[in-house]
Amino acid sequence: MLKNLLLASALGLSAYAIAMADARTHYGQAKGWYVAVEGGVNWVEDANGTLEGPGPDVPFDAQFDTGWAVFTEVGYRWESNWRLELEVGYRQNDVDCVSINGGACGNIDADISQFTQMFNLIYDIPLDDNVTLSLGAGLGADSVTVDGPFCKDSTWVMAGQLIAGLNIKLTDDIDLFVNYRYFIADDPHVDVAPFVEAGFDDAKHTVSVGLRFDLESDDEPAYHPPQGPVPMGPPPPPPGPAKHYVVFFGFNKANLTVKAQAVVAEAAATAKEGGAAQILVTGHTDTVGSREYNQLLSERRASIVKKELVRLGVPAGSISAIGKGETMLLVQTPDHTWEDRNRRATIDLN
Repeated sequence: MLKNLLLASALGLSAYAIAMADARTHYGQAKGWYVAVEGGVNWVEDANGTLEGPGPDVPFDAQFDTGWAVFTEVGYRWESNWRLELEVGYRQNDVDCVSINGGACGNIDADISQFTQMFNLIYDIPLDDNVTLSLGAGLGADSVTVDGPFCKDSTWVMAGQLIAGLNIKLTDDIDLFVNYRYFIADDPHVDVAPFVEAGFDDAKHTVSVGLRFDLESDDEPAYHPPQGPVPMGPPPPPPGPAKHYVVFFGFNKANLTVKAQAVVAEAAATAKEGGAAQILVTGHTDTVGSREYNQLLSERRASIVKKELVRLGVPAGSISAIGKGETMLLVQTPDHTWEDRNRRATIDLN
């Protein structure tokens, strides 16, 4: 019953994530490898089971105290907002009491612990530039250990889980997140006394807080201007100060890197030296993502460059900032194509 519910819910989550991706294509995370660590609180649902031995089966019920859980993950994120990760986790809960064959629930000094290895498939749904909602499902293996006054036994079973999370970007490379997991193990059986085995259903709820670290920072693209034929005749006179500058951005980023800040500073110095009457800042994107989102992203890139020029002493009234989205590509590419050189803003001094 629980396995069917997990499967149906996972299929529903997948369909919902795909529908969200079609309705609002928004690529809020950089692609690449990441690692994460998290810890939190774990609750075990009351377990119904049977004691199986030489005689008739005896039903029992078990209740558990609130416990704890820790997890670590290694994963890969695609630019389409899908993530695949390997999760290793550990959960531990004390047994509160056990009722045998409908009798009173008696206290017992025992605990249940679980060591899990899960493969999770997760989709991140952007809520704004720095916040995403995660929905996913996982399948894997669970080592269930029961440690009580008369026994300590372990068994390996299959396990599944549903995951929902909220992620907040702290920096370009670090996310703070809160996760909820609904976890089930597939009917574990452990020896609890000589010739007596306990089989029980096992469902858990876990809430955890963690940090996710990107292992691959966005590379700053190297811009190589087109090479034309070498002109014949006498060399041209030395050029005056440059009037056109190009600032590059990381994937889905609107922040200025150290190199980008240096380019803007050079443009600001030239503008103040030459007394430029008008400065036009134009933001651009590559073709990954929807046209609507790319238009907004290009406007943010232009705006951040304008703010930096003003901070460096260029009068705000002399600066116009516009976004062109993906309509003026430096490198012509098909739609949904990752291209470093198209993620840029230009500064033109007139």
